[in-house]
Amino acid sequence: SSDLTKKMEEWLSAKETYLSTVEDVNSLNEAETKLKFLDAFNTEYAASKPQLDEINSLASSIKALTAANADDVSARAAAVTDRWSALAAQESAKRADLDAKLARQRKMEELRKEFASQATAYQSHVKRAANDAKDRNFGQSLDAVRAYRPELESAAQSAAADSSTKRESLDSLWREMQELGVKENRYTPLTDADIASSHAALVDEHQRRAAAYEEELQRQELLEAKRKEFAERAAAFVDSVRERKAAIDALGGEPLPLIDDIKSTYEDGRPEQAALDSLSELASEMSKLGISDNPHTKHTISGLSVVKNQLGADVRNKIIALEEEQEQRDEYARRAAAVKQWAEAKTPAVGEIGRAHV
Repeated sequence: SSDLTKKMEEWLSAKETYLSTVEDVNSLNEAETKLKFLDAFNTEYAASKPQLDEINSLASSIKALTAANADDVSARAAAVTDRWSALAAQESAKRADLDAKLARQRKMEELRKEFASQATAYQSHVKRAANDAKDRNFGQSLDAVRAYRPELESAAQSAAADSSTKRESLDSLWREMQELGVKENRYTPLTDADIASSHAALVDEHQRRAAAYEEELQRQELLEAKRKEFAERAAAFVDSVRERKAAIDALGGEPLPLIDDIKSTYEDGRPEQAALDSLSELASEMSKLGISDNPHTKHTISGLSVVKNQLGADVRNKIIALEEEQEQRDEYARRAAAVKQWAEAKTPAVGEIGRAHV
């Protein structure tokens, strides 16, 4: 009986130490493993009951025999029984602690997986959104670019709001993980710093897009100003040629003085050439800026050259006609003088006529 009781006491001491030990649990696997150890204790605890019963039976037998040590044996058996019975409460307390730690580890694992899933999806979302924000096609005309502004601003606001919503969810998960003491995440290398950096990069990309839009708007405004300038100057050129032609047509007088007046007024077409050269420089500048159309005018440099050349042709034709008229006048004068000279040569003098009649 003494040996059996001693073994039970030693076993109880070991189990009391085990059950009173607060377990450190740092992973889900560790929590599950320590609960399996506790399950093994329960199996061992149940198996120890026959030994306890034997100890108590032997103590009862010794007491019935009124042995000298019967009271000590009975007291020792009662103490062992009390200690053995107390193990059940200790086991319950340890199981409650391990269950709580298992639940905590499961929660930590769920958070790791959820954060990894959302973080991976967020990074893919931000990458697509950033690529979309690299689009610099705002339209091919000033009206189109101006009309694009609402879409540009809406896209930036929507992207920022969507990213912020997803980021807030990740931030919440991250805070919960930190509160539970999560130190690592085998499901992803991403952290809250990576999420914040990605969000900032997306916002920056939209800011760069907004800056590019403003640059394109200014460029289109410049192009439009150049188109209008060309249209206005081309119209002024055509009006000037028309007015100059009218002024030349209004000149009058004898052919030779009129020719001089026409040449003086026309100035050999230098005003038209200077204006056309200036327009050509503007057209060249517009071409370098990428302008290929102008809805504000149908005039082109080639067309304006035709207008200039037509004025020159009209002036030349007018001068030629006046020169021919002068030649005709000169020819008429020469012929008239010759006829007069001939007539005078054929007509006798008055004195000679008188003598002839005597």
